[in-house]
Amino acid sequence: MFDYLFKPGKIGKLELRNRIVMSATHIDYADNGFVAGRLIDFYVERAKGGAGLMIVGGCRVHPLGIVASSMILL
Repeated sequence: MFDYLFKPGKIGKLELRNRIVMSATHIDYADNGFVAGRLIDFYVERAKGGAGLMIVGGCRVHPLGIVASSMILL
């Protein structure tokens, strides 16, 4: 019934191994804005689960845009 989800897909020139997407989720694991081991481990484990695309959540593009110190600073 859901075989289509497991077939490769494309978004523009980006090729995905399947059509399963992990939505943006703020998980409170960044260390004062920096990507640290716990955050990396979180996404590594999700990638092992097989999602074709993962969207990172809770990012800020300027230091003044802080909502929580655990937000990733780009």
